Amino acid sequence: MFDNTFTITVGGVDHTVTRVNQDKFASTYRYRSGTLNLDLLIRHTDRPTPGQIGIRTERHNVELTATTFTVVDGVTIAKSVKAYFVFEIDTGADAAIAVDLLTELASTFITASGVALRLANWES
Repeated sequence: MFDNTFTITVGGVDHTVTRVNQDKFASTYRYRSGTLNLDLLIRHTDRPTPGQIGIRTERHNVELTATTFTVVDGVTIAKSVKAYFVFEIDTGADAAIAVDLLTELASTFITASGVALRLANWES
């Protein structure tokens, strides 16, 4: 089980999300303030793999949503941004390969200078 909290940096500011729920192979972590809400969801599922007898596919998902609140002419406007990743592993597959793939995607598409912004600007 993960720790009860994670530190999430948004806009250069660290925020602590705290686990508020855990059940059925999933956890929800939250941070709330007047102008920013953060929700971190961690979920795990498995299901039969279509067309393969006796093989199941494990699915692992982490999702982070930031909702900002601004007041315009006395009306509160909420806007959300969501980022997530999913990886799947068939029964008997090497989990180390999944780690390699995730690490490669993170270093190539997320942490590489400017790539995330270029993705957000519709480059492909």
